[in-house]
Amino acid sequence: MEIRTNLFNSRLWRNVRKNVWFLSTLIIAVNAITLGFFGYLHYPQYNQLESIYGAIRLFTINVEIPVEENLNVFLEFARFLALISLVSGALATVWYFFKNEISLLLLPFNKNHYIIVGLTEGAYSLANEMRVNHDKVVIIERNPENPYIEELRKKGCTIILKDISDLHFINHLALHKATGLIIYSMNDKNNVEILFKAIEEYEWKNKFEKKMQSYIHLNEKYLVKLIDATIANKPIDVSIFNQYELGARYLFDQKPIYTNLDIVNESAKQGHILILGFGLEGKHVAIEAIRRSHFPNSKKLKMTIIDEQAIQKGDEFLGEFPCIHQSVEIQFISSKPLSSEFRNRLKEFAQELTYVVLAFENDELDYRVSTLLIEEFDQLPVALRLKNSNHLLHTHNIDQPQFKETFHYADSKDISNKKYIIQDEMSQLAKTIHQIYSIENNSTPLDLWKNLSRMKQDSNMAQADHIDTKLYALGVKRVRKENAINPIPEKEFNQILEPLKQSLARAEHNRWNAFYFTNGWRPCEPNDPYHKNEHKKRHACLVEWDELDNVSQMHSTMDKIIDYKEFDSFYIDNLYSTLNKIGYSIEHLGGEKNV
Repeated sequence: MEIRTNLFNSRLWRNVRKNVWFLSTLIIAVNAITLGFFGYLHYPQYNQLESIYGAIRLFTINVEIPVEENLNVFLEFARFLALISLVSGALATVWYFFKNEISLLLLPFNKNHYIIVGLTEGAYSLANEMRVNHDKVVIIERNPENPYIEELRKKGCTIILKDISDLHFINHLALHKATGLIIYSMNDKNNVEILFKAIEEYEWKNKFEKKMQSYIHLNEKYLVKLIDATIANKPIDVSIFNQYELGARYLFDQKPIYTNLDIVNESAKQGHILILGFGLEGKHVAIEAIRRSHFPNSKKLKMTIIDEQAIQKGDEFLGEFPCIHQSVEIQFISSKPLSSEFRNRLKEFAQELTYVVLAFENDELDYRVSTLLIEEFDQLPVALRLKNSNHLLHTHNIDQPQFKETFHYADSKDISNKKYIIQDEMSQLAKTIHQIYSIENNSTPLDLWKNLSRMKQDSNMAQADHIDTKLYALGVKRVRKENAINPIPEKEFNQILEPLKQSLARAEHNRWNAFYFTNGWRPCEPNDPYHKNEHKKRHACLVEWDELDNVSQMHSTMDKIIDYKEFDSFYIDNLYSTLNKIGYSIEHLGGEKNV
């Protein structure tokens, strides 16, 4: 098995796959010459030399035999194989020199395809997975030297080497027939410009047949308001993603923030996460940890961030999220990595840390600090992200026994896929949560999912993200119905749920608060006449659980009694039905089929 695997991964095999058309044509031509040789040798007037010459002349569509003779079976096959090889060679030549122009001509005839703009490493991983799932993929890339081009062509992707900023070219993309447009370059400004040009083309071409689903990579979120203002009342849905946020989500999906924690008992140890490095990557890890760390025991997560410029970056972070202290105990420490001060700081937290994430923007530094952490903490989960997937450390040292609690997160292949970018499954779960809530509250058509603001849709997505945490607290998990072994009936689940129902409702409210706080929202002022103002980012319910009764009383009227706590309790009560509706069963931890 190992020999076979090495063969299929060898450079020779990769070259064979890359040149399969040429090799097939060559094999057909060799067979034509071989059969032609034996065919001519059948006639007594042809010696071996003349038979070789006659076989080669087959490629001029000239079968030279005496008039009174009939073609034998060898020559019959040989002349057709020669013709096939000629046609194949001609087509291969035309394709080699004009493949970009041919692909461009065929673009308008595509349908149900994904269009990916920008062939980055992440885009390569996404396209590769899509082809495994037999999705049609069209990739627009301006750089003909991009190393991923030929490999993806061999896997069936259509590659167009062109600058998409040309509006005339956008007309050829058949956006109105596409499943989705994915804009994946690392330049925010270029991505937004491409999106706006695509919107202009789509509006003209679509004629209101359907909404275009698009996905755009943005490193910074400050452009989101501009995008939302542009697409308002237009047949476009735009999902925002970035590699740092995807990496943080993947990290806590694979190694939850509650790893090694008791999240039910109020006397249990407080979670304490240490984040080393606070660039964009560290910032998104912090935000995701704050959003996910809300448990039935109501213990706030403690978070320590160490960076050379931690004080300055921390000040900017707290300015962007002014109420974040209500959801996390956070401190920023300025210290140079690997310095004596840095080492002393680590020793201060030795007994209380429960999780460490290395988010330096340097593979070597991440690895060197991880070895230091291993010396200090034996059983502590240590997450590091090696950006170079070919790095020796990525495949070697991490497998050694002393690294058993150390793990990588957010390789391109792990986060650049449909699960994290397209998010079909999580979106379906979020929509179901909202649908059940809307039915219960007799919502108007304006409250339908498609009419929700980005903030409300994202809020439902964050709620769906936290379901596994709540199930873990109950000692259960969700499993696709087709994979369930011992599904728990609803009555039994409700019995498990009952003792923790109030605590889970409180945890859900704290989670909801954290989501809004990490989007820059604040509580309403005491004299504000409204309970929510999206423009000012204020909400009356952004208070502690015990204060909700006062808020409910303030906004109740003679005609309508409001109980804001009921919103959280209703969601907890409907956990089972929500999951059941989209194809999940619930099992006790440790009972899933191996598939």
